[in-house]
Amino acid sequence: MKKRDKIIYGSGRFGSSLLLQLVGFLNFYLYFEIFLLDPWLNGVANAIAMLVIAYSGFHFGYISDKIKTRWGRRKPFILIGSPGLAITFIMLFIPHLFGLHIVKVLGFTVSGDDITLFIYKTIFISSFNFFYGFLLTPYQSWLPELTEEHERLEVSAYQNLFNVAAAAVSSVITFTFPVAFTGKGMALIPYIVLVCGIIQIGGYILPFLALQEDMEKFVAQPELKKELKVVWENKNYLGWQFAQGLFSIAFTIIINSMLGFIGNILMFNSFQLLIAAGMLVLMTIIMWKTWSDMSKKKSKHWSLSISLIFFTLVIPLSVFGLVPNEYFGYVYIALLAASISSWYLFPYAIIADMAEDDELRTGEKRAGMYTGFNSIPLNVFQAVAMLVSGMIFSVLPSLGYILNDANKETIVLLSGYINLPSEDQIVFALSYLLGNFSLVLPNPVSSGYIWFGPITVIFMILGLLVFRTVKIDFNLEERRKSKS
Repeated sequence: MKKRDKIIYGSGRFGSSLLLQLVGFLNFYLYFEIFLLDPWLNGVANAIAMLVIAYSGFHFGYISDKIKTRWGRRKPFILIGSPGLAITFIMLFIPHLFGLHIVKVLGFTVSGDDITLFIYKTIFISSFNFFYGFLLTPYQSWLPELTEEHERLEVSAYQNLFNVAAAAVSSVITFTFPVAFTGKGMALIPYIVLVCGIIQIGGYILPFLALQEDMEKFVAQPELKKELKVVWENKNYLGWQFAQGLFSIAFTIIINSMLGFIGNILMFNSFQLLIAAGMLVLMTIIMWKTWSDMSKKKSKHWSLSISLIFFTLVIPLSVFGLVPNEYFGYVYIALLAASISSWYLFPYAIIADMAEDDELRTGEKRAGMYTGFNSIPLNVFQAVAMLVSGMIFSVLPSLGYILNDANKETIVLLSGYINLPSEDQIVFALSYLLGNFSLVLPNPVSSGYIWFGPITVIFMILGLLVFRTVKIDFNLEERRKSKS
């Protein structure tokens, strides 16, 4: 495979990773805080979507192995999946254009209803997850048909490079969202999501046109039932699945809570949000190197354990968020980024090592099965996390009415204390016309935004107890040498 083609293949991941990260970080916050969907229904919609991707992520990889077309096995899934992913992403972010948002004044609903908005969200977030599995699993399964084994590490490096670029862009959008895209900024959301959708489609056009596998190349397909049985009998692998699932519950709750914590509790403005986003990216990159070096000197298990224990000690400090001190917010975000960064470094390597350990023991290659099966329990645990998130914000009492920048601006506009500059009047008018949703009225702030930290500690401790029994260091290099 030519170097140019390796880069083209890797570039496809930028757009889909950008969309996935924006949905992951923003959708719960957007529907709870901006569109005012009942938090329990919000959690249920997300849980259903997680079960959908657990199915599609595994099923369509297997289906794409079996079909044959004149374009090859994988291209039909790109042709259908990429536009499908973009359209459902755009629709997920614009219910207000159809008048489906809910307007509340002092806690009382004056416009819209929860059930209609819940149905809308469930349809489009489930469809988004369906198309993500429909597109990405066959796309990843395309790699063995395009490359030889010795080329795949380089291709994966290009994919990771584009994933990091997507993470940087999504971080800026996510951290500026509570201020930049609320109030009169709601008019910008349709344009932002449209551009992101077009970028995602464009990212797959080049691989679709430029790459073609050898139609005669034979890639052995596993017997599904037999391979699943072997994976199921690997108790160490199942132990990792359980530990990973418990950790993912904690991380998903935190992702669902963090934007509201920053906007409603820390009450950061646009400039402070950009500083926080920069610290998050910087600390993650710095600590990747630290955790990696530590794993080489000690072990992966020791390094990951230390980072997760540190995270468990830091996360409950969210209860101090009501103390009016912006420096606490910066330190808290930096410490979370430093500790959670390990989670984005080790899990893929752990699965790859477990697959190679199995191969060295049995002589059979099962990397695809180990990787593919991993998504099923992981998404089931994340579905549980979505339900828990919904419960946190529906059951815990409110903190009263806290005025953030967006609804302060609304009050100023309503009271007529200032005249907007002409360009702001235009944006304000567009916002009103593009969905009758220009004002962010003060609504009660859930105490879930301070208690999410202590609640997630429960799942972290359970995960650490399981993880201490899991083996993730296998001395693979020595065993490879002895085999050869």
